[in-house]
Amino acid sequence: MTTKATDAGTETEPTQETTPAPTPSIEELLAERDAFRADAEKYKTLMRQEEGKRKSALKELDQLKRASMSEDERTIAEAVARGREAAAAEFEAERKALKLSKAAAEAGVDEEVLGLLDPTKVMRDGEVDVELLKRLAPGPAPRFAATSTDLGIGAQSTSGGQLTRADLRRMTRDQINKARDEGRLDDVMRGKA
Repeated sequence: MTTKATDAGTETEPTQETTPAPTPSIEELLAERDAFRADAEKYKTLMRQEEGKRKSALKELDQLKRASMSEDERTIAEAVARGREAAAAEFEAERKALKLSKAAAEAGVDEEVLGLLDPTKVMRDGEVDVELLKRLAPGPAPRFAATSTDLGIGAQSTSGGQLTRADLRRMTRDQINKARDEGRLDDVMRGKA
């Protein structure tokens, strides 16, 4: 104990010396780790059970709601559900087609070849097989030369510049092929325009 002098007299304060905690052994640390893992698995199992109970309760609630609905309400609810499913399927198909078009343009695959491809053969788990697309590209992929816009040297003259998709709609097949040979479709093929 130490004594401390204050204005009102002497006061005693107990002091405690801290001793470092003993370092746990490797076996103790491994046992603690295993205990944490066991706890984690236990809680995962409990969470899955609770999720199962929640899903079954929601299903039961839905069945009760359906039972209390009139035939017209049930028909409307089913039509709404079918509409949602159809919209989700359409959106997913459109999203996959856009992903495929973008990857094909980056790989240098002609649009004629892309139109002949079965998207289910080129996409796996929602992702495009880029290596397959590169093998389908004529010549080394990508076959785009660096343009002034790629070089970061600022705005350039627009005469004889890149064409857009709107321009392609007004052109014949021969004009499109000629513009492609001239390199005026590079931005469109890269997906920039």
